[in-house]
Amino acid sequence: MTARLVTPGYWCECQTHTTTAMTPVLVGSLDTNSAVQAVRWIRTAVRTVVPALDPEPFQQVLDWLTLEYLNTALTLNSGQPIAFTVTQATTTIQWTARPAHFLHLAHREPGNLPACTDQYTEPPWTQ
Repeated sequence: MTARLVTPGYWCECQTHTTTAMTPVLVGSLDTNSAVQAVRWIRTAVRTVVPALDPEPFQQVLDWLTLEYLNTALTLNSGQPIAFTVTQATTTIQWTARPAHFLHLAHREPGNLPACTDQYTEPPWTQ
């Protein structure tokens, strides 16, 4: 029996940009096995910005956290990508999730990675 070469899942990202620097900056990313996990990651991240929001974006977030996230999970589970965006003053934060297929390249536990991974250095634009 052969192992599967790809595993279905979901790729999630959080990007932010300001009106002065329109190039988005990747804040975080995550791969998950289920739509529920993807939406849970987004909901957790969204909750962290709630205390800093003005009344209008606060209400938008509250509405999504209490009701709309269910539709988001259903949409994602049906194979469609989703996005949730919040704008506070000059900053926009967008969380996205989309179905993906992950290719098995290496196990992610440190003890099982090939020796060449110690030779990797981050590209200068990520530091």
